Amino acid sequence: MKPHKHLHQTHYHSESSKDYKSHGMQQANFIPDNFNSLDQVISALRESGLESSNLILGIDFTKSNEWTGKHSFNRRSLHAIGDRPTPYEQAISIIGHTLSPFDEDNLIPCYGFGDASTRDHSVFSFYPDNHPCCGFEEVLSRYRKIVSHLNLSDNCSVMAWLLNSMEESVTTNVMFVETAKEMWDALRGMYSNDKNISRVFELYEKLFSLR
Repeated sequence: MKPHKHLHQTHYHSESSKDYKSHGMQQANFIPDNFNSLDQVISALRESGLESSNLILGIDFTKSNEWTGKHSFNRRSLHAIGDRPTPYEQAISIIGHTLSPFDEDNLIPCYGFGDASTRDHSVFSFYPDNHPCCGFEEVLSRYRKIVSHLNLSDNCSVMAWLLNSMEESVTTNVMFVETAKEMWDALRGMYSNDKNISRVFELYEKLFSLR
């Protein structure tokens, strides 16, 4: 999980409009926030058909949090515990307040990846016996305890997470790529037609920053 400053606002970034034109894509427009309260968000989720939610949280502990924090978190790591909540604490709290009404058992499996011990080959559970956290308050408590003694790693597990989240029919076509750029090229070849242009753009946005 990578934290974002705004819950409902979506921004897209690129090097220039020429990059989009070279890929035959249109630049996305800003999507306004039409909600004024948390209750409105929850109601909108219910109206959209969401009945229950079984969450699994994955927290990014790579050194990219230090690089990103230099520009967005007062030159501190995004995991730097202090007087103000970290972006990760904010994101966990927002997700908790929004999706807790949909979680029937209140059990949340939590994992970390990208630290010096797991690097790019595995993940670790927030608890040694692999049991889930009970509610988001416990997620926050465990996060604060864990992050205080973790060493961030240069290596990143994003490729593994992407592969594991895809349907098997898609994964078999990209499982041998070595970089996000190669994955994007392979997926673009699979989805490049007029019917799939929105899907292509979505994949492009997810992978562009990882090249």
